[in-house]
Amino acid sequence: MRPFWVIFLKEVREASRDRRTLLTSFLLPILLVPLLVLGFPALARRQEKALWEKPAKVAIVGEEARELIAEGLRMGILEEVPGRVSEVDIQRGRVDVILAVPPDYRERLHAGKAAVTVIFDGLEPRSAVAKEKLLRILTTSLLRYARAPVVSPPAIQERNLAVERQTGNVVLANLLPFLVAVWAVLGGMHSAVDVAAGEKERGTLESLLVTPPSRLQLLLGKFLAVLATTIVAILLVLGSTLVALRWIAPSPVGVPSGLRFGVGTFGVLLWIAFLLSSLTSGLALTLSLLSRSIREAQQYLIPLYLVVALPGMAVQFLSRWQREPWAYLLPVFNTLFAARALLLQVLQGEHLLLMTLTSALYAAGAFTLAWYAFSREDVVFRA
Repeated sequence: MRPFWVIFLKEVREASRDRRTLLTSFLLPILLVPLLVLGFPALARRQEKALWEKPAKVAIVGEEARELIAEGLRMGILEEVPGRVSEVDIQRGRVDVILAVPPDYRERLHAGKAAVTVIFDGLEPRSAVAKEKLLRILTTSLLRYARAPVVSPPAIQERNLAVERQTGNVVLANLLPFLVAVWAVLGGMHSAVDVAAGEKERGTLESLLVTPPSRLQLLLGKFLAVLATTIVAILLVLGSTLVALRWIAPSPVGVPSGLRFGVGTFGVLLWIAFLLSSLTSGLALTLSLLSRSIREAQQYLIPLYLVVALPGMAVQFLSRWQREPWAYLLPVFNTLFAARALLLQVLQGEHLLLMTLTSALYAAGAFTLAWYAFSREDVVFRA
């Protein structure tokens, strides 16, 4: 066997005997993920409440539309966006919803046909809430022009820019990137602490350095051990999340049958998680090498956890960035944006390629930092 594989097996064997690794990397994902699945809908409801309190930005097509939403404009529920608009403006966030009214809408209304068209994006919370606000105002206004007695509500055609097959994955798109980000650090944290700072504290690193494998082979074996522990933790997170969404909490998060998570999507998601884990494993190993003790290494890894976990929480609120090529150049953000776009089935090939190249470069840089630290005597033998 190659020397680095021997080191790899050694580190994996020792990690499997560490109770902290077994608890944090393997047991916590299974126990905590269902709680997170139940908690995220509550956060979504808070976000929706905040959106209801803000005026919805409405663009109108047709001069007759303004009188239909006059009451909403007067009450501050709606806010008209002047100028010519298109569907792209909804995706870019300039407009929340578009109201299109044909010149003969009164005749259509009396004939029971679709009198007006409401265009929105069901995958954008701001657009979905704006659509509901607009429908309430429209229903009241159109009833005034309908023939009495009114038997049924006026006909309003809704046009959702989001493809119907995407809507079932909204929960996954908001949840999984965050979980992958969290466990990309937590999954291998204790392994990273043990293989460097732990060996320093136990006094076994000096003995390991005099063995036949080179320092590069030793470092590669340790890096692979941290990376393997992280990937296993993420796999358990993904499996536990899917089980929780389908069987534990179907009511708060949506209809389980709407979830679409094929083998191809799962494979690409694992590739994205692998790239992010390679970066975090290299950085965690570097920080552990720079530490004098296990406690010091744990303190160093807390900022790393925050740097990775906070973008995981933020990506669902930065949907506008998700469509921009430059967003896939940002470390950590690029993988999380790619994961969210993948689950929403809007990931573009050039964005995936750009994310892969930049993430591989960042991971190589992180491993280089670890190699630089491991090759310095003053760092390795720091007391």
